[in-house]
Amino acid sequence: MTTFPITLTRTGAWMVQQTIRPGVPLGDQMSGTPVYLWQQQAHLLREKINNTILRFEDEPETANVDIEITPEEAWLLDQNLPVETNDGVNLLLQIFRGLWGINNPGLPTKIVQEPLGQSKDVIKDILDTRWVP
Repeated sequence: MTTFPITLTRTGAWMVQQTIRPGVPLGDQMSGTPVYLWQQQAHLLREKINNTILRFEDEPETANVDIEITPEEAWLLDQNLPVETNDGVNLLLQIFRGLWGINNPGLPTKIVQEPLGQSKDVIKDILDTRWVP
């Protein structure tokens, strides 16, 4: 199973706990339907999140916890996380990078590795190397 790590803060974990709600369990007659599969993924993700919250409670000195999530769990978060908070934005950026890494194996997870120099310098260098008087 393919997974990638995300780092949760205490407030980030609680935010996910409040955002991902699997709902009332569906009966086995719904097995295989999209809503049943979504609910199963949501349940597995909530179990990871609930366990993470317990870890924060049992280890008060812990500032961050890394968990492994599947692409399906990542898409659940992508669809539901609010972007009104820094925790939401930070988690979404981790998710985008994790999905990018899965979909583009071998490529760096940061699309731009280092900032380019001043744009004027870049253009000047190009012009100087191509059109020498």
